Amino acid sequence: MASTQADRPDPNSGVRDFAILSEARAGRPVFQCGGRVFTLADVVAAAKAMGQLDAFRTAWLSTQARAAPAEASGIEPDPAQIEEATNAFRYARDLVSAEECERWLEQLGLHFEDLVAFSTRRLRAAAVPESTVGTADGTRAQEEDPKTAFEVDLLLGDDFTDWARALAERVALAQESGSVPKPGDDLRERWDELESLHRATCAGLTGNAERERLLRQDWMALTLLELELVTFDEPSAAREAECCVRHDGGTLTEVADQNGLCCESVSAFLADLQSPWRSALTVARTGDVVLLPSADTGFAVVRILKRSEPSLESEVVCNRLDARLRGRHFRGLVAHHIQWIVALEPVE
Repeated sequence: MASTQADRPDPNSGVRDFAILSEARAGRPVFQCGGRVFTLADVVAAAKAMGQLDAFRTAWLSTQARAAPAEASGIEPDPAQIEEATNAFRYARDLVSAEECERWLEQLGLHFEDLVAFSTRRLRAAAVPESTVGTADGTRAQEEDPKTAFEVDLLLGDDFTDWARALAERVALAQESGSVPKPGDDLRERWDELESLHRATCAGLTGNAERERLLRQDWMALTLLELELVTFDEPSAAREAECCVRHDGGTLTEVADQNGLCCESVSAFLADLQSPWRSALTVARTGDVVLLPSADTGFAVVRILKRSEPSLESEVVCNRLDARLRGRHFRGLVAHHIQWIVALEPVE
């Protein structure tokens, strides 16, 4: 009798309980503070203590589930796409030469082939809509052990960089207070202490007086804009749409419908917009219609629906100010106390 999909073994089942790096990688150093070197395993331990490792694993398994239909159907990314994605990863970290990239990967116990496989898995998952997950017959070509893929994706993903930064903040703060974990200390046993000190410090950084000072400095940048926009490939079509909305009284929704396009709604701080948009919208008023360059060679017709001046009564503004205050404080601490061995942060 033919087996059902439920009867077939789950190729990722071993990953569900996978939380420890391989022995060959676990002890590799990431940064140093005081007399202690903190390793890749310490970063993973911090992620687990923060409750973020399980969330990463769940998201990774979901990504693998999206990739499975593409792989089972023989749908693979184009080699040029893989090369472009791999190069984007390298250049974001200033790994321009092949030698620089290979040295950086070696610090993580990885090889260039691992980076290529990482890019391929991401592109493979992106090629399949989430709505198709579970529609494949359950077969899947296994080019490598799923635990290996999991470990590579963990080390090269943005989450790992965030975990390393979070650990560095807590260690730098402990060093400042004279209580940094010493060599041989179990980080898991010290985590509650480190976390408590971090929370108390954050609370002391974000009072209304501090928010008010920063708000005065960043007043324009924290202006909140609510926009609607339609993106066109052809500049002539974009100019015609702008004229229709600006002078003929049409709406962007009507223009989008006439051209078979989507009218998007966007809410963003002025500081978060790309440079050409930021310059143009700094002086724009509510109701204005502006033609702006979009991604690649496209053009967007943008209407300003609402322009909100920043206020401490706004929760989103306060959250942004608090994040800036915390970031500024801990960047200084980390720069003073942490010696990075692996450069994890993408360059600005």
